[in-house]
Amino acid sequence: MKDSGVEWLGEVPEHWGVKPLKLLVNESSTISYGIVQPGEPLDEGVPFVQTTNMSSGDFVIENLQKTTPEIAAGFPRSRLTGGEVILGIRASIGAAFVVPTHLTGVNLSRGVARIDCSSELSSAFLVAYLRSLAVDGYWQLAKQGSTFNEVSIATVKELLVPVPPRKEQADIEGMISKATARLDLLLIKTECSIDLLKERRSALITAAVTGQIDMREAV
Repeated sequence: MKDSGVEWLGEVPEHWGVKPLKLLVNESSTISYGIVQPGEPLDEGVPFVQTTNMSSGDFVIENLQKTTPEIAAGFPRSRLTGGEVILGIRASIGAAFVVPTHLTGVNLSRGVARIDCSSELSSAFLVAYLRSLAVDGYWQLAKQGSTFNEVSIATVKELLVPVPPRKEQADIEGMISKATARLDLLLIKTECSIDLLKERRSALITAAVTGQIDMREAV
């Protein structure tokens, strides 16, 4: 292990690199946010992803707010192509997703940033890193705003990212996927158990207050 040089990141394996995110994007791209003033919601137009979608994880095209083609055309750098990373930078700070292909052509709002990774960095690995406690600590130190929280694009660009070899990135992605799948299944089972216990609790109370349980015998 070696010291990353950053307190909130700590140590990383000796053979890993550590670079600012701005050096890990495609040369033809830049980290940028989306439409500043999308106007009134429309029934037809260009869909765009906003902070509410980042919070809920809902990216169904029909559920996205829409703006005019003219407004969207003014923000070509935030037009999605599929496979890149989107990051919440306002309100839903730190929410991150790999863009699914069905969002090709969709744009972003002011509160969401687009990150097109270079060949050195996997989009899935970056998303996992952006969701980590270490990066959350970075956002907590960097966020600004009195009425709502946000981080600047400059802050996102300067985020230091550990860079394993691509083979290790793939191995880490696989391990995380398996582990989180088990945890998600456990969560579902636990939520079902909680619902069942709540139902039984309510049934017990109902039976007691309606006289279906002879409390004299219970005493």
